[in-house]
Amino acid sequence: MKTELKFIKKYIDIQQTRFTPPFIFELNIDPGIDQDTTPIPAMLLQPIIENAIEHGIKNKGAEGLITVDIQTTTIKKQECLQIEIGDNGAGLTQNFLKEGHALYILQKRIQTLQKRAGTIASLTHRPGKNGVGTIFTLLLSKTKNLWMP
Repeated sequence: MKTELKFIKKYIDIQQTRFTPPFIFELNIDPGIDQDTTPIPAMLLQPIIENAIEHGIKNKGAEGLITVDIQTTTIKKQECLQIEIGDNGAGLTQNFLKEGHALYILQKRIQTLQKRAGTIASLTHRPGKNGVGTIFTLLLSKTKNLWMP
C-alpha cells in the first residue's frame, strides 16, 4: 500500500501542475491500517483517479475535489480493504462506463480476482453526495498474495 500510495501522490502532484488553480486532493487512511504490510495491487487506483480528473473535475479549478478514503471492513467473515474514490464533478453516464477503456481493463482485472476461491473483489460506483460527482468503491480481500495463484 505504501508504495502504491506514494505513486498516487506523485501522479496527483503532476496532474495538479496542469491546473491553475489546482484541484483539491484528500487522502484519508484508517490509522489502524499498516501501510507497510497491507497490499494493494499496482495500478488499481490510478485509472479511477485519472477518470475523476479528466471526466469529473477538469473544469472546476480550485473547486474540484478528489477524495480517497481507505478503511478496513469485514465481508463474509473476511477482512477486506474498502477504498472509496470520489469527486465532485459532473458524474458518469452508463455509456461512459462502456466506452471508458481504462475502467474496462480495471473491471477485467477485478473479474479475474473474483474467480479465485475465497477472494472478495468488486468495483462499484454511485452518484456522490446530493447527486454531485461520482464515488467508486473498490473492495479487496486483505491478503498478501492477492495476485498469486
